[in-house]
Amino acid sequence: MITTKLFDLAKKDAWNNFITQKSLNGTIFHHLDFLAYHQNRFADNIHHLVFYKGEELVALMPLAIFEQEGKKIAKSPFGASWGGLVFTENLKLKYHIELVESLVSYLKDLQINEIFITPTPTFYYKNYSSFFEFALFQSGFELKNRDVMHMISLPKNAEETMQVLDSKCRNQTRRALEQVEIIENATIEDFYIALREDKIRHNSTPTHTLEEIKRIQALNADFMQVDVAKDKDGNKAGICYFKGNSQGIMTFYMAQQNAILGKNALNALVFKGMERAINQGFKYFDFGCSSVGGKIQNIGVSEFKESFGAKGMLRETYSLKIL
Repeated sequence: MITTKLFDLAKKDAWNNFITQKSLNGTIFHHLDFLAYHQNRFADNIHHLVFYKGEELVALMPLAIFEQEGKKIAKSPFGASWGGLVFTENLKLKYHIELVESLVSYLKDLQINEIFITPTPTFYYKNYSSFFEFALFQSGFELKNRDVMHMISLPKNAEETMQVLDSKCRNQTRRALEQVEIIENATIEDFYIALREDKIRHNSTPTHTLEEIKRIQALNADFMQVDVAKDKDGNKAGICYFKGNSQGIMTFYMAQQNAILGKNALNALVFKGMERAINQGFKYFDFGCSSVGGKIQNIGVSEFKESFGAKGMLRETYSLKIL
């Protein structure tokens, strides 16, 4: 029998250890160190849960509860790209069903009106399983949203990287590698110059402030990396990487200054990032979501990712009205 309990925040190390050492699908977005960059923003909302089969911890879920229009809404994720349950690798279907039933019963006791869950994308699973999604369906959850992600299934050898690219992308990348200098593990400040200018060009602002990105890096030094490309005049492009887990690495931000746009600096950065990911043992190179709220905003961005051999994967959100 599965039981659901409120997590004791003092046991942070046990939570993070479960994600990295024991889980099938835990990622950086489930780590309490990552979520801590929000500082006190969600202090009154956090309600992380742990799930036990007898005395054995078999799952956990970052969760926050919000008051919205007189209703209590539970969300996983909150302040991250995805959340949902993280569970042990060999958990049988019947226990997935019990997990979801126990969760719903627990939330009902809290008089939660509705819950939203965006699970880990399946290519971050150490071994693919759809038991959890089926258990959600059986308990009455409905598909609320689908966004498309672009993901490259990396070749086994870095020497094969160039062959994954389409012919136009290969030519652009070779030229770019001759025109820019790649600086690995660059400073956040250097990267943020490109990010700020890129967002201004697109009439938007970065999701994170400079201080927030620096805080994320300070809390997650092993899971984050920034690379910058510079041309001979010092103009910059950059990529901020998050290491999702041992399966994949993601480009959380890609940005470039106006003056470097014609030099395909991002091509050079992506190519070098792919080579490094292969050498580090990653299976997937994740470009992140290409849609927002189930809609493609810029098909050109999708085509850029596809020129590197990226294919489409889904990030889905499920919801259940409880009361």
